[in-house]
Amino acid sequence: MLRRIALHPIVTNGLCLLPCVLLTWLFVNNLDFAMNAPACADWRDLGTGCLPIGWEGPFADAWHLKSRQNAIISAFVSLSLSLGALGTSVLVLWRSEHVHRSRKMVALLQAGLVVTIVLKAFVQDSFA
Repeated sequence: MLRRIALHPIVTNGLCLLPCVLLTWLFVNNLDFAMNAPACADWRDLGTGCLPIGWEGPFADAWHLKSRQNAIISAFVSLSLSLGALGTSVLVLWRSEHVHRSRKMVALLQAGLVVTIVLKAFVQDSFA
């Protein structure tokens, strides 16, 4: 007979928040990259850690690469959405009395965050 392993609630709540924390960390790095990366001179510089903004090339039609300002706005919006989802998830997990219901709500919030970020990317690049 298998025994069910019971984890401490702080551990399980932390595991529930892990995807949102990782996305927030990714978007912080994305904002830092958008603000501080040098602009690529042409397509041959793409592997050197530069940002392909404002030039003709394979990525010239993407809205968020038309200018550095657009890249910063796009990264800031993603980071803001992620921080909002993370804050709401923390509040739901630690203030709710129904453990299973709150974890389902956090999973829905994080899925909504991913869908919103993907839709934001499609909308930005479709109007370019």
